[in-house]
Amino acid sequence: MAKIIGTAGGAGQQPPKQPKLDLKASKPMVCTDCGFDIFVSGAKFRTISRLVTSTPQDVIIPIDVYLCGDCGKVNEKLLPEEIKKLDSKNNG
Repeated sequence: MAKIIGTAGGAGQQPPKQPKLDLKASKPMVCTDCGFDIFVSGAKFRTISRLVTSTPQDVIIPIDVYLCGDCGKVNEKLLPEEIKKLDSKNNG
């Protein structure tokens, strides 16, 4: 997954210093399905059984994802590598 600059580290932490970047050297990210260039945040959820975690309840893990603002397709380039691997196992 590419590093997304401008995101804060966590509660009480200062956001990391942003490098000076020239936007003229950038290129837009667009949806691979429809070409739209605005994305909205969403979440995927995974669960781990309480039997595996030895906790009183199943554990729910939220994973941030970005979806195309037009067609709703998840932008795979912005998914963590671990999730890409899990998703390819489940779909393959």
